Amino acid sequence: MSITKWFGLGSQAVDRFSANDGDGTGATVLNPAHARRNRHELADVAQRFITQHLATVVAPPQAPVMWRAVTRLFELYDRRPIKLDPKGSGFHNLFWMFLTNHILQPSLIVESGVRKGMSTWILRAAAPDATIHSFDITLEKLKFRDLSIHFHENDWMEQIVEPEDPRSSLYFFDDHVTQAMQIQQAHERGFRHLVFDDCMPAHRIADFGAPPAPTEAMLMDGNLNPGDTFEWEWDGRQRRYEFRPEDTFDTKELVSHWAAYPYIGGTSESPSYLTYVRLVA
Repeated sequence: MSITKWFGLGSQAVDRFSANDGDGTGATVLNPAHARRNRHELADVAQRFITQHLATVVAPPQAPVMWRAVTRLFELYDRRPIKLDPKGSGFHNLFWMFLTNHILQPSLIVESGVRKGMSTWILRAAAPDATIHSFDITLEKLKFRDLSIHFHENDWMEQIVEPEDPRSSLYFFDDHVTQAMQIQQAHERGFRHLVFDDCMPAHRIADFGAPPAPTEAMLMDGNLNPGDTFEWEWDGRQRRYEFRPEDTFDTKELVSHWAAYPYIGGTSESPSYLTYVRLVA
């Protein structure tokens, strides 16, 4: 079922009837009362996650505050500048990126991996006063542009961007680069709040063609041993990854807290690979 129908977005969500998502699957459009209930459930999930994992950083948001934030996100999503980007950030990522930044209100946001700019758009909407630097090795597919955002067509380590206040900064990684190395680099530059996309555990590595291994989830996996090898096929090509301790950059000790965001992408029980990471001071 599509996100638009399930959560009551757009003019279609007025009755309950059989429909087609456009992706070949049958769907049922929820009436406003049921859609509102789904949104309340989302607000409850968001409040529990943020209270549990960000309580040491910000005051836990009260239910009315979270409801207003979720309502605002749905209003924005209905007017998103890029309607479809299967390889970019979808509703799940946009939901959590908006709420995380809306609650934290960082003064500096940096993202690595821009593509068409969907994540950039939601970051600006969530934190309108933040300084935002967006990096990608190519900006040829960029669709969303904002003069208040600093776009860079190069790797983020080629330019010095350091937070004045580590507690008021957030880095979003969605670039398929080894996350262990990025944790080390972010810590050296003073960042303390990180969000990683594609942070899969080792047993789900075959879900990706270019996994950013070792991921944060792999770093925290006590069952991985040196030399553990994974082989799979992706898009007709054989893939292979071997876990080596030297590739972890000894970054496990730099992490004070981490948690995968609960999956809220719709009705399917898909795993969530979007992960919040807090680094030690």
